[in-house]
Formats: sequence, C-alpha cells, structure tokens
Amino acid sequence: MAQITLANATVVDGTGADTFHADVLVLGDRIADVAAPGSVQQGRVIDCEGLLLTPGFIDIYSHSDLTLLLDPRASSAIYQGVTLEVIGNCGHGCAPMRDIALARTAMYGPVPRNGFFSWTTMAGYFDRLEEARPAINVVALVPNGQLRLSHIGVEQRVASSDELRAMCRDLEVSLDAGAYGFSSGLEYVQERACSAAEIDALCSIVSKKGGLYATHVRDRDQHAIAAIEEAIATSRTTGVRLQISHITPRGGMGDTEAALALVDCALAQGLDVGFDMHTRLFGFTHLKNLLPMWVLEGAPDDVHRRLLDPRVLERIQQHPNLISAVGDWAKIVLVDSLAFEAFNGQTFDVIAAGRKVSPFEAAMDVLRSDVEHLQRPMVLLKT
Repeated sequence: MAQITLANATVVDGTGADTFHADVLVLGDRIADVAAPGSVQQGRVIDCEGLLLTPGFIDIYSHSDLTLLLDPRASSAIYQGVTLEVIGNCGHGCAPMRDIALARTAMYGPVPRNGFFSWTTMAGYFDRLEEARPAINVVALVPNGQLRLSHIGVEQRVASSDELRAMCRDLEVSLDAGAYGFSSGLEYVQERACSAAEIDALCSIVSKKGGLYATHVRDRDQHAIAAIEEAIATSRTTGVRLQISHITPRGGMGDTEAALALVDCALAQGLDVGFDMHTRLFGFTHLKNLLPMWVLEGAPDDVHRRLLDPRVLERIQQHPNLISAVGDWAKIVLVDSLAFEAFNGQTFDVIAAGRKVSPFEAAMDVLRSDVEHLQRPMVLLKT
C-alpha cells in the first residue's frame, strides 16, 4: 500500500475552523492521520511548507456532461483542485432522451454527430461515463429540458396530465439509476412554458428520494426576484432541497441583495436552500438561444431554410429570449464562431457595421453560416 506524507502543510479542513499546520499521512486512497509536523512522516514525503492543503473542491455547477466523455482527463478541474463536479445543470444534459437529434439542443459543449450516442437512459449514460473513466468524481442531475423534449417536443406549452406523468416516470427511473436530483433551466427555450405546478410535481418525487433540485430561474432580467420566490415556494411546498443556480439577477446589486435576503428568510424558516454565484459580471450562452425551438427542428438544411424565410425571421425577432433581453447589441459579444472567425471577440453592433446589416441580421448570418455546428457560436452578455 502506497504511503505518502504531506508534510508541514497549512491545512484548511473545510469545517470553517482556523487553518493549522500539520503533517497529513495518506495510506492508499485514505487519509490515515493528521498530526503535528514531524510526527507521522512515512513513505514518500512531500514538503508542503508555505502551501495550503484542503479537501477536494466540489464544483456544484458544471456543464461537463459531454466534455467528460470526450476528454475524461478533466484537466481544467484537476488543476483548480476540483475533485467532484455536479453535472446536468440548467435543464441541460445527456439523458434521458428519446429523439437524439432533438435532445442535442439541450446539451452544452461540442456535441458530436449522430453515431456517438449509444444510450438514451440515465443508466446508459452512467455506463458510458464509467467506460470513459473520468479523472474526477461525478454527480448527475436529471435535466428538465430533456424530459420536456422527450415528451412535449418543440411545442411551447404546459405539459398535459399524461405528458407530466410520463416525465415523472422518467425522472423516477433516472433517480433510481443513480441520479442525485433534478435541474431546470426555466429561462431557456425548451422550458419557458413550464409551469410552477409541473416543477412542483417533479420536485415532489425528488424530495421523496432525498434528492436536490437545482434551478436556473426564469426571467432574470425583469422578474428575477419573483422567480427566486417561485423556486423557494417549490421548496416550501414539496420539501425538496433547493440550489439556486448563479443567483445573481441582471438588475444590479440592489436586486442581488434582495435575492440573498430571500434566501436568508427561507433558511430562517427551516428550508434547505443554497445558491451559487458567478465570479464574473457577464453572462455566457449559445447564440442559438435567440431561436424558438421549432426553428431548430430537423436537419441543418431545414434550419438553414427557415433562417432565410422573412416570415420566420420576423417571428424570431418577436421571440423572447435571454439574449435579446439584454436590450443592447453593443453588449453582446460573439465567441467561437467557425464561419465568422474574424469577428470573434467583437460586439454585434461592430459586426453589423462591418457587414452593413442590422445587428439582428448579423446574428442570423452567423447562425446560417454555422448551421452545421450550432453548438459552437457562443455569446458573452455584458452587464
């Protein structure tokens, strides 16, 4: 059994206690002892003088569902001390799914072409993840976006009673397969029509199984506080443990403080509510989120044809979404377009001026040109 002593470290043990100096003895894959410096040095000794030693960090909010299959080394996590990622956030993920072509619209990352996906269930996804042998531990949430795509498709409406029962069944099967909880992305096009009653029904199942509900709340531009109140009401009604994803509203520090006050009030009432927050003052999402779901249906040629139709373009301009909600194309930056590589890093007002079109038409040009790779073009949303 391998023996390693991490000697003379400044230990941050994760309990909130003060830091302290210690030697930490590791036998095999277990910590065997934590003692005063110089008292337990065995095996290979690594001098950690001047360094912090902590438990592995948990990344509560990750979109590495596909990335861990494509590159299981997880270097970006490991180099930051992350040893566990929670995936399946914001209603996006890799299972369960029925129509794989449609399911691709609720995945993050460079989605491979057809033939890559050998599973449709959460159990099948876990098997594929085990085969990949990722370098970190993984906890998966069941994405509401995939549940709705599986049973409602591209229609923007509340689920029928039969559809909701089918979604609840898929959720329960996925939880029994090993998923840790459930997530929603109520600001995304796949879920904008999802009602609070639907979420409550699904979260009742999660609560009974002791799982976690993580939510990207709806309408973080104008009604973010009401949306956080809705999420807390779900926790109060169902008893589910709640995680509010990137809690920061887009209305400024006043709204942020109001949001945090709501969490404090919920905690005082005995609810189990947590949150995470971006460490940046900008948003980041796919450019395709400008489009209604029905525009994305079918093959790339179908999408391209729609994006040339003036009647479709007029409907797209009227479609509420988290990109147009910014309200100023000078605050929307193009990132990672393949066809418009020369414009990456520029705002859409600048791109539009260079092409002598409107910013909206410039965005449609990017989507038409990158239609074979719609997961690639991203946008940075400035505050």
